[in-house]
Amino acid sequence: DYVRLGRGLAASVEQYLETLRYIATEYGEERVAAHVVVGSPLSSLDQELGTVRRIGGVYGRILVILIDANQHAVDRGRVLGVARLARELFGEVALGCMRPRTQGGLVEELVNSGYVDRVVLPGRVLVKRYGMRVVQSCCSIPADKLRLFLQSSA
Repeated sequence: DYVRLGRGLAASVEQYLETLRYIATEYGEERVAAHVVVGSPLSSLDQELGTVRRIGGVYGRILVILIDANQHAVDRGRVLGVARLARELFGEVALGCMRPRTQGGLVEELVNSGYVDRVVLPGRVLVKRYGMRVVQSCCSIPADKLRLFLQSSA
């Protein structure tokens, strides 16, 4: 429902998965970065987990988790549950840029748990606390290509 009601797209999960399958097969998994929105009132935890499982059945390079930015009170358990499942199914899990900026504690919990491999715009405190590398790139760049975007210390 999120894709149809939240984004106004006339596409089904099946169409999304078929497109994902086509791109991964024809062009390679490194060209695909599936995204899933978590925490929207337009979907349930069961629907989100089901979508993650279905995406994982099509391909497994990276899943980008987005948190509904319109929600001021994020269900931490819901986000952690989706991230935990994603960790099991995907080679890499990223926390994308769409999320409420007031959720620094949740971001830190995702990092501490090992559920995410990278965080878009993590904030200075987390960068310093965890010694994160700053990479000026999109979250969907394959891990082996990130070196091309590392900031130089020049």
